[in-house]
Amino acid sequence: MKKTDSSLNEAASLLARVKQSLPPLSEETRGILGNTSSDKKCSLNDDSMEKQSVKIIHDKLKVHSLTGRITEELMLKAFKAVKKNRGAAGIDKVSIQMYESNLSENQLSLMKELKKGTYQPIPLRRQYIPKGNGKMRPLGIPSVRCRIAQEVIRRLISSTFENRFHENSFGFRPGRNCHQAVERTIDYAQQGNRFVVDVDIKGFFDNISHKLIMDSVAARIADGNILDLIERFLTSGVMEEGELRPTTRGTPQGGVISPLLANIALDHLDRFLAEKGYLFVRYADDRAPRRNVNNISGFIEDEGRPLEVDLQGLASNRLVTNASQWGLREANQEKAA
Repeated sequence: MKKTDSSLNEAASLLARVKQSLPPLSEETRGILGNTSSDKKCSLNDDSMEKQSVKIIHDKLKVHSLTGRITEELMLKAFKAVKKNRGAAGIDKVSIQMYESNLSENQLSLMKELKKGTYQPIPLRRQYIPKGNGKMRPLGIPSVRCRIAQEVIRRLISSTFENRFHENSFGFRPGRNCHQAVERTIDYAQQGNRFVVDVDIKGFFDNISHKLIMDSVAARIADGNILDLIERFLTSGVMEEGELRPTTRGTPQGGVISPLLANIALDHLDRFLAEKGYLFVRYADDRAPRRNVNNISGFIEDEGRPLEVDLQGLASNRLVTNASQWGLREANQEKAA
């Protein structure tokens, strides 16, 4: 214990010397960090100081100058990732093989446009694939060039958000998968939680609010060029049956950056449920606490309260009268959500 105390004292002494050698904070920096008093004494185990630091990290600091990190090496990694995932050509009919035939020139041209902020994505190509329920799922296929651009931006911003996502979010995240989501749900059932409410956000990718996405990204990213590029991806439009249709909402299924943007927006909902004390598991737009929701913005802003009331009733009575509406069933029943 004495050795630990000695080490702490040495660390405190070192910090004091470093503090004395530093120039005074500018007014701008003080504004970012909040009001502090140089007379207030803080110890290494000061709980209030720790809480204040966490708040600063989460709420105040943003990532700047991401554009400067767009390098030839990053461009090449993005291209290799797009090539690995294969995929069809966009409306320009340029395949991955065609793009690769003049790779150096194509990459250099795209990198210059991304760094200067002049890149403008071309409209998506509409394609439909069958869903399990017999309906068709609309995809928006970006051009190869646009997929590379999206992958560059995804790589630039993903780490900023990844370490803040809730631990019960499992979809489209590195090192996480649906099997882990199922295991977490089973763990909750084994803890004595008898009921599961299975929620699906109806048409999520097609209806998510652009404002919600952009506000959520801008809360952590301060590089205006990167924000502009993301907004251009969202509003590039889609070609369907020879007609250009605007994309005023949604993030296209088929877009490289769409899963990350979806998780960024849905993180608000994760934290809402966690703050209310609810156990949940989310994989993309599916979660265990099934109810269809018309759009994510409405769910977060308007429908959060009815959800809260119903779940509170469930928690207190272990019974819900509108069980069929919520898709409620015993957690240990044979059929899963």
